[in-house]
Amino acid sequence: MSLTIKVGAGNSKVGGKIKIIFNGKKYTVKVVNGVAKFKIKAPKLKGKQKQLKYTFKPYTGSVYKTSKGSLKVNFK
Repeated sequence: MSLTIKVGAGNSKVGGKIKIIFNGKKYTVKVVNGVAKFKIKAPKLKGKQKQLKYTFKPYTGSVYKTSKGSLKVNFK
């Protein structure tokens, strides 16, 4: 399972970290030039739906602010 997360701030390239909580586990992914690539082995959840929560935290001293969100992932 892979997921590409793009952090937008106009035409600027944002840097920092994204903390992801999925299926009861926590992951931390670096954001480089506004993009974070998250990749794990897909769980065996055929026909189910799980929620993925994320929190973006910019580098210290950045003008950008922390943001949060979530999405639902469907397994086929």
